[in-house]
Amino acid sequence: MSQRIKTLFDVQILAFYTQRNNKYMVELKKPKGSSLIPYKITNGKIYVFLQQRTKNAPRYPGFLGLFGGSAKNEENTEDTLIREIDEELKYIPKKHILFGEYYYDGFYPLSAFIEKIDENFQDRVTVCEGDGGLFICLDDLNNYSITPVNLIVLRDFHSRQLEFLKNTK
Repeated sequence: MSQRIKTLFDVQILAFYTQRNNKYMVELKKPKGSSLIPYKITNGKIYVFLQQRTKNAPRYPGFLGLFGGSAKNEENTEDTLIREIDEELKYIPKKHILFGEYYYDGFYPLSAFIEKIDENFQDRVTVCEGDGGLFICLDDLNNYSITPVNLIVLRDFHSRQLEFLKNTK
């Protein structure tokens, strides 16, 4: 039997009551999340397009973060990605690949996807959440306030950027 017990940071948390060894246990199930790292290569450097969170956002106000969000119902991670990016950027990812799965401090598991984009990407999208979007160079991550889980993902991407630069030549 399950019932919704709380909504925390807009993430539905379900409680599952199971009987083990004559005791009732509570297990929490959190939906998965999906995010997109749109990136371009300019003058041999990788730039990523990030969301500028609003100054009054409930979590990490004014920080930069990836576009994306949590699954609804029984969505898989790819369906979540496509729905979230369409909602937030009015863009449908078509050439995305799964970059990695990340777990951070009790938040839902995050599936990070990457997609190489062209120089005109920013002109073709409409940012519908936050205070807009901007490109930052992966080499400059330490110069920005980035949400913690997204910073982990972006540092991982930065550490592996040579394989992406090599594959573009």
